[in-house]
Amino acid sequence: MSAPFGTSEIERHRARWQRHRQSMGLSDAGGDDFALGGLAAYSEAPDVRLVVLPGDPELQPVSLDGSAAEWLSESRPNPYDGHYISWGDGWQAMSDALVSGARWDRAPWRRYLALHRHGGLEAAVAGISWQRRAQGVRVFSLRHIVGLAWTALDVQVRAAERWDIDGPWEVTLALRGCGGAALGGFAEGWQEPDDFRSDLRVCLEGHALHRWEVDSIEPEVLAEQVGQRTENTFGSTHRRHLANRGQFNGKFDPRFDW
Repeated sequence: MSAPFGTSEIERHRARWQRHRQSMGLSDAGGDDFALGGLAAYSEAPDVRLVVLPGDPELQPVSLDGSAAEWLSESRPNPYDGHYISWGDGWQAMSDALVSGARWDRAPWRRYLALHRHGGLEAAVAGISWQRRAQGVRVFSLRHIVGLAWTALDVQVRAAERWDIDGPWEVTLALRGCGGAALGGFAEGWQEPDDFRSDLRVCLEGHALHRWEVDSIEPEVLAEQVGQRTENTFGSTHRRHLANRGQFNGKFDPRFDW
């Protein structure tokens, strides 16, 4: 992030972000309760959680009223192939956020998209991983992770425009329970971990925490970085969310189901 307000102003932003991340269990990647604070406490333990905080998350520009609930519940095309996706069956008001989540009328949510009073969004998904048939290795789906980030960040841009929310921004990505797991769900042209020819690498970290500080939200750029950092977490420097052949060669391969 560039330093538009000087070092002291950046440190004030960081102190605010840290306070809010701490309440969500996102201060560090240690402990069984990692990433399970805040709204995640009412969900199934998520495999992936993405949280976006504005420059001053202690401001409250968003009124949690019917208009905001309708806006959050809108069915929107995703930004990478235009297909419409749904985060859940309705919305639920909480003390500091509105939540659109699967099984919204009874916790725990399996996945959710939330709009906070401060104007930042968060998204979380459980079940984005599966058990590899051979050797019983858990596998995280790379394209799901990148697609989740790209979609949620696109909604964040719309929220910032609607409620006139300023940056800089902090973006946090949490990967829970990835220790000993492998990465899969690749784009066309890459070998999946079930393929005997694949170079099966597993994550050495129990959980992973990634942070970005940016002046503006650029969904595609940040989603690409999410893909790169997720690869690093699982021991790789590839970009296997990008197709290696076929009609999407060199681009994000969108052919997966939410």
